[in-house]
Amino acid sequence: MLRDSGYSVEARSANGGVDAVLFDTEDLPDAEDLRSAMDELREGGVISIAVAGGRVEPPSAVPTVVRIAQLLLSPIETARALAGARKTGRALRELGLESKRMATGDRSRSRYGLGRGGWVRRLRTPVGFVLTGSRGPTPPSLLQTAIERAQGAAGVSLEPVCTNVFESGKVVVDLRGPGGEEFFMRLAAGPSRRPLEASVVAVNALAGSAAPAVVRDRLVVPLAQGSVGPLHYSLEPNARGSHPWRMTGELWDQALEFLIELFGVDTAGSMAAERGPAAHGERMADYVSAEDRQALPSIVAEVERRLADVPRGQSHGDFWSENFLVRNGRLDTVLDWEWSGRDALPLLDLFDLIALSRRRVKDLTPGERFTEVLWPLVRAGGDERIHHYCRATGVSPDLQTLEGLAVAYWLNRVARQLHPLAVFLQREGWAQRNLHGPIQRLVQAGW
Repeated sequence: MLRDSGYSVEARSANGGVDAVLFDTEDLPDAEDLRSAMDELREGGVISIAVAGGRVEPPSAVPTVVRIAQLLLSPIETARALAGARKTGRALRELGLESKRMATGDRSRSRYGLGRGGWVRRLRTPVGFVLTGSRGPTPPSLLQTAIERAQGAAGVSLEPVCTNVFESGKVVVDLRGPGGEEFFMRLAAGPSRRPLEASVVAVNALAGSAAPAVVRDRLVVPLAQGSVGPLHYSLEPNARGSHPWRMTGELWDQALEFLIELFGVDTAGSMAAERGPAAHGERMADYVSAEDRQALPSIVAEVERRLADVPRGQSHGDFWSENFLVRNGRLDTVLDWEWSGRDALPLLDLFDLIALSRRRVKDLTPGERFTEVLWPLVRAGGDERIHHYCRATGVSPDLQTLEGLAVAYWLNRVARQLHPLAVFLQREGWAQRNLHGPIQRLVQAGW
């Protein structure tokens, strides 16, 4: 990441003249450490110090009562981190350095904490800070540079309001224009950069296609986009509306209409084709047990055989209530196109909506969505929503095809969580729920 930003990484310099000295230690540096670091800096160089914040181990799913406790205790964590940050800031200023402090979040926590309301997001307190001490004027951060470039391209002055950190590593900044207009900037680097870039490509491809109004009018087209070193950014007008609390009959009808029309959009030449079941199976093969590795190739081969003649089309890739907004009870905006693809299999978007629209299963992993919701549903012949979608898109709703599409959904969504970093594997029980359990269910069914 540092090299991508234009830096070389060195051990302690004997000659001085370095651009930055970074501290990332459990204990705060003392005055002698800071003085030694300052002696190495060239004019304009910075010392950067991480103070508290976050956790090292991957998070486990926790019940609501635990999340309530986390929210209530978060001010205590913030106060402890703030005390350390103030102490370090004083030490930097005593050395004659210009000191700045930036609050940081914790991506291991849920974005909303308790429910979907923005008021909960506003109440979340920082869990750590980053202190910088500069020898001379502080150079602009990547975030500052991205905002400056975005506002120049969009022709509007922007003021940051608040920041959200997502588990994927993506950062979202809410901004305000001079007339109170609201804007939304997404930023990503490292593993989270590719999905953000893919989302921008997908929206621009759809906006530039002959998509019908039912699709085109629900897009949020970026006003500006670009890169600053390793950081990619996208500036958008803030979409109005809210996530629906439940799927009404009217919303189901509009969502089905949207998915059917989307499936027929042609983005050839503008977007990459969706990877198929074979590629997803290959991705998963490195992470399954020896026993399951024996069964996986035959499962993938059976999926490909069953779906060889199924029509392909445009997908959203992550279509559920948290990724669309509703106004006056109607579907208004569809967000987060980072997993969208052309030449994609049908029904997978609808499977997402079906599996994640029931309140009791919203926290299910992809493997559990398959084994507990979709597999029983397709084995029973599907429901009227599935049949309506199939009639409109020319997909046969026979048992062989529906089973194949449900298995393809499992392969796609699980392989996605293994790309580009298999962090989910570190979670307790993840491999059992998403790899071993589904494979054994299919083996028992004769696959």
